[in-house]
Amino acid sequence: MEKGLAGSGPSLGLSAAKAWRKRNALTLFIVREREAAGTHAMANRMIIIATLLTLSGASWVYGADTAFITYIVSALFLFLSAITLLFWPALAREDRAHSISPFSPLWQIGFGLFIVVVLISWQQGQLETAGSELSALAAASACFLLGRRAALSAEETRWTLSMVTVVFLAFAVFSFFDFVTGPETVLGQEKVFHQNRLTGPFLSANSAATFFMMSVIWALGRLLHETKRHQGSFTHLLERIGRRSLVSLLLFIFAWVALILTGSRGGIGIASLAMITLFLWDRRQAKQQMDGRWLGLTILAGGVLLWLSSGQVAQDRLVDLETGSAGRDILWAACWQAFLAKPWFGHGLGQFSVAIAPFITQDTAPLLIQQGAAHNLILQWLIQLGVVGVSLGLILWAAMIHMLRKGLRRRQRMKTYLRMMSVMMIAVGAHGMIDYALEIPALLWWFAFLLGLASSIADGRSTPKSVA
Repeated sequence: MEKGLAGSGPSLGLSAAKAWRKRNALTLFIVREREAAGTHAMANRMIIIATLLTLSGASWVYGADTAFITYIVSALFLFLSAITLLFWPALAREDRAHSISPFSPLWQIGFGLFIVVVLISWQQGQLETAGSELSALAAASACFLLGRRAALSAEETRWTLSMVTVVFLAFAVFSFFDFVTGPETVLGQEKVFHQNRLTGPFLSANSAATFFMMSVIWALGRLLHETKRHQGSFTHLLERIGRRSLVSLLLFIFAWVALILTGSRGGIGIASLAMITLFLWDRRQAKQQMDGRWLGLTILAGGVLLWLSSGQVAQDRLVDLETGSAGRDILWAACWQAFLAKPWFGHGLGQFSVAIAPFITQDTAPLLIQQGAAHNLILQWLIQLGVVGVSLGLILWAAMIHMLRKGLRRRQRMKTYLRMMSVMMIAVGAHGMIDYALEIPALLWWFAFLLGLASSIADGRSTPKSVA
């Protein structure tokens, strides 16, 4: 017996040493993995910050609506998307069970359609003239990837959603005070038109209306999500908003006021319908049947008060409803004739002015000679890429709807954000029937980035139980 115990001493010591080495190796592995995760998280946040700064910068340089700026900003977005793709495999290794592919089906469809558009432009011999528009479309695909990357993990989702809210708020506040201090100027420069309407740096009140419409819908979605679990009195609701939703509330106020000051009848009307739809849809579908009357009455009363205190810009515009509608009728008639001249593949990207030129008469010249867009996205694409181009666009739009519907069916949480993005997408599309906002590169890039965020939320494998 003693002999057996003595003989087991060295083996026990060896086993203990092996176990100690294994524990040390495991500890070292965990430490290294955490350090790597911290490095990747830091790198990701730097990319998100760079993306948001680039989006903001593009918005402030007049929506990047010149070929030179479009090329520069597009190159930045493509560079950022290339960097984020380098980090994507590392993130997949860290969270294999919750990894999300960078190339979602929606992105693949969009990229395939982009290749088709490039081929059409090449076949028409217009790659050079279509260069800036193709660059903007390529950058939009990069923005989608960057948005998708920004919401891969729970922590990054929370942080990105908050940062987008802050950026929207800063833009709305600055635009508001820039307009109040000098209605006829923007960034210190004299405006060519829309002198008494808020245009922001886009120089077009209608384009600014699209941006602030997106902002106010975003703010309402945040407020609905952040107050979803509220049950109690009006005082408790205000306390919860003050504690968790102050930035979202401020964004709602400033974005709504800015939207009214644009005087865009379509933007104001569509945004109002969109907000009512989102509120009723979210309250009806919320799993926890909370009493949303207080929040609804608060938003309604606040919206009315802000309208009444916003001055005469919107009221004056709404009194004369025929202003602008006759001009659009003339423009759309010329656009339709230009489309019929080349119905299948269109006149080519960037060829709008050339396409409608033969159909400008002496009577319509004062109105049409300076027009650079159709004020209707479908007509715009019919002229530039014909029936084939519009069909491609409708396929992509249907893929967006399918993605959001799929996310709403499979997700248990974060549905408010998916509803918000669904409503925003329809609102932007509806406003695009009387304006050309998505033809402005910066607005297209913002829309693509938010859609990328929604695509990750729709996949939703790594979203926490409560993401503010």
